[in-house]
Amino acid sequence: MAHLRLLSTAGILGSACTLALALAPTSALATSSAPQTITVGTLTLKFCDQEFNGYCGSIKRAFDPTGGVKGNINIGFVYYPRFDLDHVQWTEDLEITGTIRWYTASGDVSADVKLRQNGKNIGNLNFAWNDVDVNAVASITGTINGDRVKAKRIAP
Repeated sequence: MAHLRLLSTAGILGSACTLALALAPTSALATSSAPQTITVGTLTLKFCDQEFNGYCGSIKRAFDPTGGVKGNINIGFVYYPRFDLDHVQWTEDLEITGTIRWYTASGDVSADVKLRQNGKNIGNLNFAWNDVDVNAVASITGTINGDRVKAKRIAP
């Protein structure tokens, strides 16, 4: 793989955008074998979605919490953990660390990344888009080298 050097804010923004957008939401596909159960709070969830590493669970609740209507309701759900980027060396001189969240029920995707160059923090970027929209456009805000960034880009 050829390494690139990024010297300008535009080059850094373009590279960071490409990385964050390329990794979400398909970064789940690169996850190693997932545990068969996880505990979230007091709930034990079972692994149920191999494609996106989802965990299924349910909560039993009173149908009417006031007691006016007797009976219970079982609420099922799928929990999708977030994806973390930990010092990903994207180019020769740009490292990215952050978190990507993908809410499959709504299609909302967001990412918050920190940019490091030559061992120093040089900025932060926040990405957001809705993956349900075929023509989704990602909003990007943050700072690079002290310059404010506000951009839009076609989402993956």
